[in-house]
Amino acid sequence: MRLSGGVSALSAAAPDARVKKDLSRQMFAQIAAVTSGLAPDDYVKAWWKWYHTLVSQPDRQTQLTSKMFEQLLDTFLFCALASTGYPLSPGHCQESFTCSAWSLWPFNTVARAYTNWAS
Repeated sequence: MRLSGGVSALSAAAPDARVKKDLSRQMFAQIAAVTSGLAPDDYVKAWWKWYHTLVSQPDRQTQLTSKMFEQLLDTFLFCALASTGYPLSPGHCQESFTCSAWSLWPFNTVARAYTNWAS
């Protein structure tokens, strides 16, 4: 079978296959960069296992929700107090926030909110 210009169909398909292979390789390289080399379905399986475990434990759900509201209230009250302008330490002992600049507005509120949500 010949295409116009005397090029056979098999030789015309070869560049398409190389382009598809190259695009596929680049796509998987980008996915690997985002997922640290793990397959995306590994993340889905881990999330599903966590979700399934949490759904089957109503007491744990209540505990996590209660802790979330406590930390949300703590963050809000800290932000209200820190907005007065007085130097106020974020209060949590974390190596990341040992510099004295973290005791100044607005950085102390960022540090407090981060440590609350990270825990």
